[in-house]
Amino acid sequence: MNILFFHRWTGVRGGGTESHLKGLVKNFSPKHKLTLLTRKGGQIDFLRKGFPELTIITVPRAPFENDNSYENPFLLYMYTAIFMALSFIKLTRLLLTKKIRPDIISVHFATEAVIAKLIRLLFRIPYIFILEGYTPWEGKEAKYANKVVSISHYISKKCDENYGYYPEVIYIGEDIFPTIDRSALTEKLKKNSKLVLTLCRLEPRKNLINLVKAIHIIRKTSNRKDISFLIGGTGIMEEQIKKLIKELNLTKDIKLLGFVPQTDKVATYQKADIYLLPTYEEGFGIVFAEAMKSGCAIISTNKTAIPEILDGAGQLIEDPNDITEIANAVVTLIDNQVLRKKLVLKGLETAKKYDWGKLIKDYEKAYMKAINL
Repeated sequence: MNILFFHRWTGVRGGGTESHLKGLVKNFSPKHKLTLLTRKGGQIDFLRKGFPELTIITVPRAPFENDNSYENPFLLYMYTAIFMALSFIKLTRLLLTKKIRPDIISVHFATEAVIAKLIRLLFRIPYIFILEGYTPWEGKEAKYANKVVSISHYISKKCDENYGYYPEVIYIGEDIFPTIDRSALTEKLKKNSKLVLTLCRLEPRKNLINLVKAIHIIRKTSNRKDISFLIGGTGIMEEQIKKLIKELNLTKDIKLLGFVPQTDKVATYQKADIYLLPTYEEGFGIVFAEAMKSGCAIISTNKTAIPEILDGAGQLIEDPNDITEIANAVVTLIDNQVLRKKLVLKGLETAKKYDWGKLIKDYEKAYMKAINL
């Protein structure tokens, strides 16, 4: 197949959706010819070095646009409209001059899907929509694609409830992280250290403000000085989180790691005892697969796709806004070694489901179906 991946953010940042696309590229190669159309950003050099088989085409950044522009709704819509116009012009020129001729276009968000729909009308090129999450616009727009795949049954159920169709579910694979070996796991459980890690994009839906407030309860109210906290990642909430940590006098209690390179991620996960993410919403949550393979017990929320993906391998909070519940969950799991070991072992078993070696065959079949419809 000749596949054009059309994804605005892959050239800009490295979140879960971008990791999914990179996993597809890595595992589709070398059988297929792969091209990526993305916005110019800080990840382009990394992509060129890490994926030499991938042809990369970029759309320029709009004037004054930066990666934090999207906190302002007006700027969000304005820059999205500019990206859509520029990418449509770029794609049309490339197709008219026959510099590219994909068999299929792969989109992951509604923004790109609108353009792909126009390209199909003009050039008769089918497209597949990989639903990475659910919004009403995405649920409605995906229905027009030649083939729709979602990354969890949670997303497919929302599409069925609201728009009367149930996309095929294919989970995301994870093959970058090694599964922690038996001796390292035994040593980790024996140590009984008390290190809590949060590693994610620093954005509003991750519920990081309440996470910091819960750490304040653990430190100042419960007087638990024996528990260590690490927060890693970058994103639009970085400065807000730093400010709150300073206001709550937690600068000595929470170590901020900033951007954690891929080369350091495995060691960071494997030294942690608990992975904590009281997120509001996840379509899948690749960080959970990473944490499970690393021997972390997980605390998250009983929301969206999280119970499905963890499949019993995590302690789930009912109310993400209840900072006392978050704090109590951390203290309980830190103090309950038996429960912690049980969740770690269950996580190692659950993580086996998210194996690219098995999943890529299902993705190949889905792409072929979209072409042959």
